[in-house]
Order: sequence, then C-alpha cells, then structure tokens
Amino acid sequence: MATIQEKARMIKLDRGSPANSECAKLILRIKMLCEKGDDYSLFCAEIALASLFIRALEECYSSSPQSPLATNAEVRVLVDYIDKNIASELSINQLCNYLYISRNSLYKAFHSYFDCTVNEYITRRRINKAAVLLRESGDSVTTIAESVGISNYTYFSRLFKKKMGMSPIRYRKKP
Repeated sequence: MATIQEKARMIKLDRGSPANSECAKLILRIKMLCEKGDDYSLFCAEIALASLFIRALEECYSSSPQSPLATNAEVRVLVDYIDKNIASELSINQLCNYLYISRNSLYKAFHSYFDCTVNEYITRRRINKAAVLLRESGDSVTTIAESVGISNYTYFSRLFKKKMGMSPIRYRKKP
C-alpha cells in the first residue's frame, strides 16, 4: 500500500482545469504536511489528500459546476476538523483556509446541510460536548467551559442556559 507521501507524488493536474489553482493549493498543503512527518501532520495530509481526490472526481464526472463544499465527505472532513479543534478558537477564515473554499461556499454548504450558520453549528457542538462532560466528568464548570473553547464562565453559563434551558450546575444535578 502506498504511503501518503507516495500518493501525493502521483497526483497530476490538467493545466486547463478550472480547479487547477485550488488543487495546486491542496497539493502544496499535502507536501508541506508530509515534509513535517509527525503523526498529526500525516493525518492532516491524508484528510487533505482525500479532499483532493474528491475534487478530482467531481471535476471528471460533473457536467455542471458544483459548490466547492458539495459532497458529504467534504462536509464530514470539516465537521471532524471542528470536533477535533472544538477547544480552540475557530474562525470562519480558518475553516475556509483549511478546505481552500470561499466564505460564501462555506456559508451556503453549512446552511444547506445543517440549516444553521457556521457559528451556530460550532456553538451547538460546544454546548452538546459540555453537556456530556457535565454528566460524565467531575471537572468544574469553568474547566469544562474552557475545554469546549469558551474561556468566559459567565458567557458560557448564559449560553448553556439559553441552549439547554437550565444552568450548567442545574443540568449536572438533574437526574
């Protein structure tokens, strides 16, 4: 079986392709990640390579242009990225750069797949993860808030209550 580095070297681009620039960016990202060589970078390179292959297949088999974030696989890659980085600050620019798509494409894809904005989706994921942690761990509410990417306890508590209908402390005590 070919390594991620060998797969990255096998990719060829058609110069006339409208997706050439986007694919070139992905290839450069894959090359950079492969050069780092650590496990996390190689994992990220595999994700970027999968995205590149999806884009290539769309280019080959599509008769009409599609949104750059048009497949379930690409949405899954983005959702996995959000889940893995939920504790850090996630920005729209960061997500767009990760998949090499425009803000408009990101907004449209999220709205069509999840019927909400990107920020609403991230907030929902953070609150859901916090709810699980409140039930399953003995960590303080402040620690849990920070572990889901919300460093301000007051803001977290207000947001949690708005989304879940009760405060984090009351939620934890609920049978």
